[in-house]
Amino acid sequence: MPRKEKKVKKRLDNKKENVIKASTDVLKSVKTPAPSWWERGKQFFREVKVELKKVTWPSKRELIGSTIVTIIFVFIVAFYLGVIDFIYTTIIGKLLG
Repeated sequence: MPRKEKKVKKRLDNKKENVIKASTDVLKSVKTPAPSWWERGKQFFREVKVELKKVTWPSKRELIGSTIVTIIFVFIVAFYLGVIDFIYTTIIGKLLG
């Protein structure tokens, strides 16, 4: 690496170190008291309220459709697992008994 590039690199490294030192010094000098548990709770619920306003809620028709699909899927999976359980129970019963 040429000599000039080394000087430039060293100068950049020094600038980065100075910025980091300055940042930590600023953070150390700015000390705010920790909020109480009550204030943190109030802040949490304020943020929840803001986020809930951003939610796109499904229409009644979408909600009913999704619920029906979910219930049908649950019955299909339950039936499948019931059949598999019955088969394995029969096989193990014959092997052990």
